[in-house]
Amino acid sequence: MPSTSQVHSIIDRLSEEFRDDCLHMLEDCYTAIRGIGEAGTGWKNHLMELQRQIHSIKGRGGTFGFPAISLITHLMEDFMESQDELTNHTYALDAFLYQIREIAIDGRNPEDNELQDILRGLPKAVSHEPRMVVERPSREVSVMLAMPKNVQRKIIGRELLSCGFGLSFNADGIAALKLALMTKPDIIFSSFVLSDMSGVDLICAAHGIKALKNIRYILMTTDVEKNPDLSELPAGTLVLKKGTEFAAPLTEALMDWGFFGDSKAKG
Repeated sequence: MPSTSQVHSIIDRLSEEFRDDCLHMLEDCYTAIRGIGEAGTGWKNHLMELQRQIHSIKGRGGTFGFPAISLITHLMEDFMESQDELTNHTYALDAFLYQIREIAIDGRNPEDNELQDILRGLPKAVSHEPRMVVERPSREVSVMLAMPKNVQRKIIGRELLSCGFGLSFNADGIAALKLALMTKPDIIFSSFVLSDMSGVDLICAAHGIKALKNIRYILMTTDVEKNPDLSELPAGTLVLKKGTEFAAPLTEALMDWGFFGDSKAKG
């Protein structure tokens, strides 16, 4: 059995190898971004290569002692998902890669306060589509969408993006909880069915964590009236019926919660 010092030595070596690999993969990412920016007929192939490299970096970052790199790559994926096309957003993609590169070169995972500064400086997705509400957000608002990657997630994401909110995405509850603890979103918006738990379980679990207790929760389900599980939800959870008529009650709740200037109630 290896000694403690030998284990540390192995971990350090693997961490250094990851940093080297990460820097090489970032070079491939920069090449892919340049291809996307050229907006030629093959730009989607460059996008697929970028997504492949970023996904690989994300998967390995936390394993080798750099959870901040995994988080930034996750948020970069969220940014890419929230945009219909990326040919005019290569500067934003470069900004994500710059922060990943700085951490890899520095060789240490940022402290919490440093990481929060990095996250605040990352590009935010923007939308020029008509908004659900006239007012702009009263402050910077972040929403986590815990939903399977499908048409419904895309529709809801566009609506929230059009409000001026920042978005992050997850398809399973455990990953959503981990990301929520790192990013402290203002709202967790979940579908009823996730890959590893129900949306009710996710919301109840998040509400039971002190750091997430005071955020707002939204659950979307096909059955609002006859679902006994809904009684377990924390008080104040907004339950929306799945379909096309969710925008009006969602807008009203967002205003009631104080996320827009003409709110009825705040806090």
